[in-house]
Amino acid sequence: MDFIDIEVDDSSRLRDYPIVSIFGGDSFFLLEQLRGSGAIEIIREIRKGHFIVGHSSGAAVLGKSISHAQLLHPEWNTINLVDLEGIGLFDGVILPHSNRYTKREGLIKEYLEKNLYNVIRINDYKYEIV
Repeated sequence: MDFIDIEVDDSSRLRDYPIVSIFGGDSFFLLEQLRGSGAIEIIREIRKGHFIVGHSSGAAVLGKSISHAQLLHPEWNTINLVDLEGIGLFDGVILPHSNRYTKREGLIKEYLEKNLYNVIRINDYKYEIV
C-alpha cells in the first residue's frame, strides 16, 4: 500500500492509482488542502476509470458542498474557510455519521430544503456506493 500526502506530495500522482481513498479529519482543512494541491481537478478528471472512496470528512468533501459541516459544527472551521464548494462527484451533500444528528433533524431538513440539496446520509459503520 502506498500513500500520498497531498499537503506535501505531488497530487498528479493520484492518476497512477486505480483506487483513491480520502481519509477523514477536519473537513475544512481537508478541502483547503485538496484545493490548494490541485487534487480536486485531478479527482474530477479520474472519476471515471478509478475507484474513489471517502471516509468520514473524506466522504463529505466528495459532495457538492461541505456547508452542512459549517451549519452543524461552525467551531470546527478554525481556518475560516469561506468557499465550501466540494469536489462535486455527487450532486448534493454527503452527511457522514448521520445517526449522530437525530436531535438536529429539523435543522438539517430546513438546510436541505433551503439549499435544494440531495443528501446521502451515512450512519456510523455503514457505507454507500454512488
